[in-house]
Amino acid sequence: MTLSENVMHMLFQKYEDFYVTYLNKDYKWKKWKKYSELNDYELKNANNRQVLKTEVVVDVETKDENIMRYIIAKLDFFGYGYSVWDTGGKGYHIHLFFDELDKFDADVVPYIKKYILLRTFGNLSCIDLQKTFNKVLIALEYSRHRKTGKPKILIFDKEGINKLDSSCYELAKELKSSDKKDDLIKKYVKDYKHHIEFVNFLKEVSL
Repeated sequence: MTLSENVMHMLFQKYEDFYVTYLNKDYKWKKWKKYSELNDYELKNANNRQVLKTEVVVDVETKDENIMRYIIAKLDFFGYGYSVWDTGGKGYHIHLFFDELDKFDADVVPYIKKYILLRTFGNLSCIDLQKTFNKVLIALEYSRHRKTGKPKILIFDKEGINKLDSSCYELAKELKSSDKKDDLIKKYVKDYKHHIEFVNFLKEVSL
């Protein structure tokens, strides 16, 4: 079993069934397939997978060291557990899991994920918020990048159990009846103030 196959098996056993596919600059499968339906050949060749319902992906589209230090400092400030992966392309993927997201309706979850990213990092232009959507693909761990051919490799892994705070639950309730969901998220982000605490945190860690 390859490293990529191990990752898929672990995600399936621990979380849920999910879609996978294969694509590169010249060829792609005709359709996405559920992990549980893959044959041996497909298991060995899949290189993209669905972002899970309980998973928040920080898609960092830069390799600037100063920006990455800032991003990691923000994650540590919030006490998150996460894993950092070099995509083999132009940036990094940071994976976080929040088991509590499984409690919410599927149409609400993308907005909670977006809120988590925006309150953590603000409008940092190098972070792609598209990965908050349902049924969106991400490069499969340890697979080769579809353009560069370089593998997605683990840089480091910080253990931790990620919990949603009360503001996430309050937002989820309001999202159900709101027809201006993005405006509602902006309001919650604006109300979530942590600047002074973060500055003090940076002083403590001497970033």
